[in-house]
Amino acid sequence: MQFVLTNGPSFTTQYPLGVVTLPGLAPNGAPLLQESFTVPPGIPAVSYRVGLIVDPSNAVFESNETNNRSASTGSTSILATPDLVAVSVTPPATGQAGGILQFQATIRNDGTASATAIQIDYFVSPLTAPQTSTILGTFGVSSLAAGLSQDLLANVSLIAGFPIGYYRGGIYIHPVSGEVLTGNNEKRADTLTAVVSSVTTTSASLSLAAGVNLIAMPVSSTTTLTAADLAQLPGVQWVARLIGNRRFQVFLPPLTSSFALAGSEGYLVGRGATPATTVQVSGPAWPSTQLLRPLVPGLNAVAYPRGVPAGETALG
Repeated sequence: MQFVLTNGPSFTTQYPLGVVTLPGLAPNGAPLLQESFTVPPGIPAVSYRVGLIVDPSNAVFESNETNNRSASTGSTSILATPDLVAVSVTPPATGQAGGILQFQATIRNDGTASATAIQIDYFVSPLTAPQTSTILGTFGVSSLAAGLSQDLLANVSLIAGFPIGYYRGGIYIHPVSGEVLTGNNEKRADTLTAVVSSVTTTSASLSLAAGVNLIAMPVSSTTTLTAADLAQLPGVQWVARLIGNRRFQVFLPPLTSSFALAGSEGYLVGRGATPATTVQVSGPAWPSTQLLRPLVPGLNAVAYPRGVPAGETALG
């Protein structure tokens, strides 16, 4: 026997509730059944009758097949409810204690009503103890209409001294008002995040004269450094880099696009007639991937990402 939600005796609309099997039925038998079912998620929020279909696959030979369906005389109203789903989450492959982890995630509302005041936890679980987790940050989404999804980007901090090791990142969506199905509110990443030792920061000075300066960025950052960051220095009007033999890419806000900086590359910085100044900068050392610098034929603007070696001269 199959129980359904239907629009009436015509059974033109059906949403399955469940199937109940009887071992047998004596002639003129009429057993009283009491069953509980879960309303299918995402169905339209309207009034339905509960329908019963006996022998829905016509497996039993009967003299009369026309009376195998019946619908309740009373109706049941299905309320519109949200159903938030944690679709995906992608944390970075590596992170540093004391640094930033950037999570990318997608959530979706599979319900029939809008969800409001959504709170999302971003967490990591150690590979050695996956049943435990540390919440790194909680962010909010004001609302999400039924049937829509939303991509999220969140930067969360790892405290200094965070234990190094391998972790699996994830998100958890707090149940919202009216939400019934909550088993799909959590999602863990398919890949692992390696947490390495704390970030060690260093300080350096940048001397900027009036006019054009050839500089190198002496320290890195926990996020990607760009020409737009250099343009924030006092009096800087434009930033340029060599992208080939005697070819330059220029960042001139707001007319041209910025570009990422590298520790092994030199940059031209234009300051107009602004007086000379010295700027203090601090951050972690450039990673080892920046220690190699290919040289192309013609002009090259080369920088030392870990400082100039002792005794090094232009002849070197």
